[in-house]
Amino acid sequence: MAAHYLSKDVSFSKNMTDHTIKAIHQHPAHGYLCITGGGASGLSRLLAEPGASNTILGADIPYSSTMLSSQLGGTLSSACSEDTAAMMAAYAFERARRFSKGSERPLFGLACTAALATERARRGENRAFIAIQTETAFFLRGIYFDDLTSRADQEAVLADLLIQALSQQFNLHRGEPSTDGIRITDNTVTASIEWQRLMSGDLAMFSTPPSIKAVFPGAFNPIHQGHQAIARVAETRLGYPIHFELSVTNVDKPALSYWHLERRIQGLKTVGSYVITSAPTFREKATLFPNACFLVGVDTILRIDNDRYYASPSDRKAAIDYITTQNCRFLVFGRVIEGSFNTLGDLELSPQLRQLCDEVTASEFREDISSRDLRARS
Repeated sequence: MAAHYLSKDVSFSKNMTDHTIKAIHQHPAHGYLCITGGGASGLSRLLAEPGASNTILGADIPYSSTMLSSQLGGTLSSACSEDTAAMMAAYAFERARRFSKGSERPLFGLACTAALATERARRGENRAFIAIQTETAFFLRGIYFDDLTSRADQEAVLADLLIQALSQQFNLHRGEPSTDGIRITDNTVTASIEWQRLMSGDLAMFSTPPSIKAVFPGAFNPIHQGHQAIARVAETRLGYPIHFELSVTNVDKPALSYWHLERRIQGLKTVGSYVITSAPTFREKATLFPNACFLVGVDTILRIDNDRYYASPSDRKAAIDYITTQNCRFLVFGRVIEGSFNTLGDLELSPQLRQLCDEVTASEFREDISSRDLRARS
């Protein structure tokens, strides 16, 4: 008999997942959850079953978009998207890793973001995304509520699918929830050993060309014509090839999910040579790339000189001194900051850092396009 996700059948849905929840709690894996917009009843059901403390290290429910953006390190183009779900899962996995130090048990970070039925106007359809990151893989599920219009029914479906998705990651799945009235898309990314070692910090760099003299660090989310123009200008100016550098860890944001890493690498393969690192700071980059010139925007060079990113002002000075001893320099490109285009000459930098910088003038390069703008339009 098929189960239909109508309000009167919610109890059937609960009975179907009780055994699955027990199996989850008996499994050695434990993790952290991050949920917004919908799916919290799935967390409640996991917590209601005895043994929950064996599975759940903790959970966040950043329900406002402001709080969610703050947790993920920046403005989001959409609170309910594949991209946001993947970022949330990476954030949750980082939290799981932090709170389970010393444990050899398998870890997971589970995220759910939803835009369920509401009385106010909404951009886009009723939908939800569930994402799970483990040490070895990433899973992303899209759920589209085509013919299911009740918020209560949508939440019931989402709770079942969240529990089912978690059980699938550990081969515990028992039975299929009904998919009447909804569409589901599933995507799995399997991490290579090198990716796993980068994420864990056991590997500093991957895909390394034999000699690197010019490094273009960035998130490249996505890579676009402005990035390629910067590389062309720098190659002409410096006289040697440019290598794009993507770090899986970041000072301001959670580490990349494997889903993001796969997509970013696909983009980088189309534009030239690249390296993948686990070096979020320029002190770490200078260790990996001595004698290199780093291509940066004025916004990045300001952050390098900002005490906020260091333990103390003396720590900032020590970091810049180290970059100097590694014989590294910065080629600084202009960017729009707070509505106006700024170049190196418009900035107030410490003399210590300024002596390491060379300017690219507005006449040499100006490209106002940004990855954030492209994400907002998509």
